[in-house]
Amino acid sequence: MDKNKKEGRYSRIYNQLSELIKKSNSPTARMATIIAVLHHKMDTFFWTGFYLIENG
Repeated sequence: MDKNKKEGRYSRIYNQLSELIKKSNSPTARMATIIAVLHHKMDTFFWTGFYLIENG
C-alpha cells in the first residue's frame, strides 16, 4: 500500500474510533469497539484484541 493511501486509511480509522469511543464510559465496550473496527478495516490483521493483566 502506498504511503498516501495508508495515511488516509489510518486517518479515517482514527477519526471513526475517536467518535465511537466517546459513546461509552465502559472500558470493555471501548476495547470491543476498537477491536471490531480494526478487525474489519485492516485486512492484513489476522488477530485483533487486547491482553489484559490483572493483579500485576
